[in-house]
Amino acid sequence: MKGKKSLSEIKKHLGTHKVKKRVVKKKVAKKKTIKKKVQKNNIFKISDNFLG
Repeated sequence: MKGKKSLSEIKKHLGTHKVKKRVVKKKVAKKKTIKKKVQKNNIFKISDNFLG
């Protein structure tokens, strides 16, 4: 029995994994929208960001 994880543990692990993926997706989406806004505002800001 030691080698096997309990179902609740597995479910917890899967749950956290799913949540993490969702959060990452949201972050990526936010970055994309921010980039779009910046592009509309002015292109120079983006070049400044890339140059550092």
